[in-house]
Amino acid sequence: MGAAVLMAFVAFGVFLLSRPLIYRDGGYEKNYTWQGIEVGIVYRQPVNTPIMRGRHRCVIAFPEGKRAQARLLYTTVAGETSPPLEFVAANGAKGTYRVRDGEIAVDASTWAGKPVMTETGP
Repeated sequence: MGAAVLMAFVAFGVFLLSRPLIYRDGGYEKNYTWQGIEVGIVYRQPVNTPIMRGRHRCVIAFPEGKRAQARLLYTTVAGETSPPLEFVAANGAKGTYRVRDGEIAVDASTWAGKPVMTETGP
């Protein structure tokens, strides 16, 4: 009986880990605007799994007032806890963000060519 219960838990765990994640956005913070393009940080976490995995933060850009058109400028590594991502400064189209290993730069002028933020994507 004990082995059967153990196998059931293992099978359930494999099932949960193999499912594609569906994300919910929360905690959006506007950082700067450049020529009508809004840039900010959003926290994303999966809603279809009880396992603590897949949490991350993204720098997104979109035309002001049209967040449904958001594009990903930068994404932290997904994990059990979301890695830090903090806005530092902006100069024109370029923004600087502090990450765990230093700083990164994003360019709002390139937003249209970046991947679209989706419910099942990063």
